[in-house]
Amino acid sequence: MEDIKLHSDIDLIALIKDHDARGLDELFRRYAHSLFDFGIKFLMDAEIAKELVSDVFLQIWLKRDELRIKSNVKAYLFTSLKNRCLNYLSRNKKFFETFDGQHESTHPHTEDADLSIRKDEASSLADKILKDLPQKRELVFRMHRLQGFSYKEIAEILGISENTVHNHMVAAIKQLAKSYPKWKNLLISLAIHMIALSSF
Repeated sequence: MEDIKLHSDIDLIALIKDHDARGLDELFRRYAHSLFDFGIKFLMDAEIAKELVSDVFLQIWLKRDELRIKSNVKAYLFTSLKNRCLNYLSRNKKFFETFDGQHESTHPHTEDADLSIRKDEASSLADKILKDLPQKRELVFRMHRLQGFSYKEIAEILGISENTVHNHMVAAIKQLAKSYPKWKNLLISLAIHMIALSSF
C-alpha cells in the first residue's frame, strides 16, 4: 500500500480532487499546526484561529472539484487563512494596519561544537523574546526563521514587497541584538547570513 506521507503537496491536491479524503487528512497533518500559529498572530484569539483554520480545509474539500492549485500549496493555504483573518477583523470592526516595513559585515567561517551550542541557545532565547518585537515584524520573523518561508512566499502571502520582508527581518535582528547585547555578534551574523540568502 502506498505511503501517503511520501506524496508531494500537489499529489495530495490531486487525491482531493479525486474525492480521496486521505489527501485532505495528510495536508491537514502537514500544515494545520503552522496555520494555527499564523492565525493566532493575526487575531490574538486561539478559538477563532482554530475555527478559521478548520474552515480553510473544509472549503478545500467542499470545493474540491473547483480547485486550481498548480504549485506552492503551502502558500495557497496561508493566503487563504490570511484572507479569512482579514475578513474576520473587518466584520468585527477591529483595527488592522497594512503591513509595511520600516548591514553589518563579516561572515562566520567555521562552526565548532561550542558555536553550535551557542546558536541553539540564541535560537531558544530569540523565541522567548520575540514578543518584544512589533506584532507584524514578529510575524514575518517567525514565518521566515521558524516556518521556513522564503522572502518571496512571505511577500505573496502577506501582500507586501520582498524588500519590505527583508526590512522587517533585518530590523528584527537588530532589535534583538540591541535588546540582548550578550548575543549581539551571533544575532548580527545571523542577519548577515539571511541577507546573503535573500539575494538568491
